[in-house]
Amino acid sequence: MRKTKLSPEILSTIKKMNKGLKPRDPKRIPEVLDALKKIWKKYPDQRLGQLLLNFAFLEGSKGKDQTDSSIHAQEDDITLKNLQKIIKERLG
Repeated sequence: MRKTKLSPEILSTIKKMNKGLKPRDPKRIPEVLDALKKIWKKYPDQRLGQLLLNFAFLEGSKGKDQTDSSIHAQEDDITLKNLQKIIKERLG
């Protein structure tokens, strides 16, 4: 596996951005993965990236259903909400 080394400037920026932030709850991880698993079983021909773009990132910087750079900044509670909405509407 190839490791990417981050520059000191990038590391400094990351530290500044994270300073004072409350740690994220690790309990969110299985919830998001379980929701993703349900949808992926319904649409097994989609690759993971397709699945995420089609179902998890519905409100990107270009507006509803047109994801863009905001994909990296979307909080997990929004991702989970989007996945749960798809489960309710399509897997009900």
